[in-house]
Amino acid sequence: MYDKLACVYDNLINEDVDYEKMVSWLDERIKKVNPAAREILEVGCGTGNVAIPLSKIGYDVTGMDISEEMLSVADEKSFCEHASVKWVKGDVCSIVLGMKFDVAIACLDTINYITDEYSLQTAFKNIYDSLKKNGVFVFDINTVYRLKEVYADNSFNYISEDLCYIWNCFYDSKNDTSEFEIDFFVKSEHSDLYERFDEVHVQKAYNWEKLTNMLLDVGFERVEVYEFLSETLPSSTSEKVALVAVRN
Repeated sequence: MYDKLACVYDNLINEDVDYEKMVSWLDERIKKVNPAAREILEVGCGTGNVAIPLSKIGYDVTGMDISEEMLSVADEKSFCEHASVKWVKGDVCSIVLGMKFDVAIACLDTINYITDEYSLQTAFKNIYDSLKKNGVFVFDINTVYRLKEVYADNSFNYISEDLCYIWNCFYDSKNDTSEFEIDFFVKSEHSDLYERFDEVHVQKAYNWEKLTNMLLDVGFERVEVYEFLSETLPSSTSEKVALVAVRN
């Protein structure tokens, strides 16, 4: 997963995500909880679209991802943008980080991709252990409402001159998971032909009350929940929410 996608990821995600707003929101949340914070770990950093701008506004950022291809793109981008980010290949569910940070973040549904609750609890514990005193963990999720009511059994498509995709969504009520079957068509750099490749992604639908309890269980002192990129409380029809967990 994500290996072939790495080469077209930015073209896709930049259509839907306001990274400037996201980085500004993260910066505000961090400063509100821990004004002295400097060192950030981003889990599931992808191609560096959050890590790089955070480093450019003064944070010392380490970006971690399981995909070497994503990290390769991120490394090239950070070099071109004169941004200093440390890139690390690793899986937060199994790796013991051995470093301490002021902040950990996991953006754009990273947590939804951890579909096993035991693995998620392990990831939360590893992140907790990687944080310094008064450290903060910020992440967002696709809500149960979005995965079950908005995405389920629907199809989406995207068409541009160089890239097209067809995205079919299926919801498994027994396991509370959404499966995304995505067919990509990418125009060749050397001809008018298109290369096709397929990706299958699975996300777990977690309610934020359960995640709050899991975070408290591993040691976090308090957890706040917001509508994504806002300061308002979420509702039953919120499609995306952010959680802010603070270590004592």
